[in-house]
Amino acid sequence: MRSSTKLSILLGMLFAFHWTTTGAEIFSGIWKPADQSYNFYIQSYDTGSTLIIASDGADGWYVFLYPEGTENTTLPELLGRNASLAIRFLSDVQASAILTVGGMPTAYDIEKTFTGDCRSAGDYEKPSVLFFAAHPDDELLIAPYLGKLCVEDRMSCTFAVLSRGESGPCRLEQGCLPDVGTVRSLELMNSARVFNAELIHWDLGNPPEESPETTLDYWAARAGDRDSLESLVAHVLRITDPELIITFDPSHGSTGHPDHRAAAMLLLDVLEDMDQMQPKVLFIETAIRGGLDHTFRGFEQAPSQGDCISFDATQQLQSIAGEAWDYESLCAAQYPSQIDEELYQAIVDTPDDGKTFYFLEYRD
Repeated sequence: MRSSTKLSILLGMLFAFHWTTTGAEIFSGIWKPADQSYNFYIQSYDTGSTLIIASDGADGWYVFLYPEGTENTTLPELLGRNASLAIRFLSDVQASAILTVGGMPTAYDIEKTFTGDCRSAGDYEKPSVLFFAAHPDDELLIAPYLGKLCVEDRMSCTFAVLSRGESGPCRLEQGCLPDVGTVRSLELMNSARVFNAELIHWDLGNPPEESPETTLDYWAARAGDRDSLESLVAHVLRITDPELIITFDPSHGSTGHPDHRAAAMLLLDVLEDMDQMQPKVLFIETAIRGGLDHTFRGFEQAPSQGDCISFDATQQLQSIAGEAWDYESLCAAQYPSQIDEELYQAIVDTPDDGKTFYFLEYRD
């Protein structure tokens, strides 16, 4: 269904353009035929180009990029698969499409069922959510919950991520060029767009995995000193003024990674000195079940020091036209440098009993 190499090409195309802010965004959203047999995810760009992903919800996943003015032209599948698409927009909510797969054309009359950009200039009083993390792809530990808050409930979300993840592996067949940190940073940008989230991204580095304390010392040195590091975080808290902050549990970091624990410790230290700010803080109490390969079976509750609340990702969301879990798959697709085809398929195939996420409210 998907290879890391081919999706890396798609990733590059996504970053060749910016999200549209002109009238073209009327086409952006989820389009479906009456029989619900295919989803057409459509995104227009300010260059005039349109990206379309056609998916049958199972193994069919085809990508098409239409340059400006070519909507009525039959174009081949972007990633080189045996498929082509011709589409004609009849209005801002109706279109005709002919999708050809393996030489077999099928005509679809499709309608827009969900608008891609829900936000408007008048949305001033939306609740504010801050996700505070250490690395690109940390949001995969809670992606369906972020989909519910940031997209379905239209909350104003910000991702604040401390490093570029440059010490992580590279699973792209052609390598991560120019380097792993740059590729993962681009992947994070794309993921933030999935959730309509603003992104604040630092380059504080990935030290050797020793302890949260050594990580904090490393980050402080990169920032100048510990006061400068804490000032960076305090500034983000002031400008976002979040009502809800989601971060790792400093006692285990979900995966045990010292950077996860250090991020939470840093955040709590800064909040302690900001008495005027009293956001609700949720620790992530979700642990990976199985391995980061074909043995992945979703998530389970991590050892917690209190009564957790849970989020069931099997619930249906209009914004994704399916389960909240589909945000997990969609988010994972943004990280081909970290998630190979085997792991991605395991994420798609996760059983329902692995689709629950756990949180613990922090009480000082």
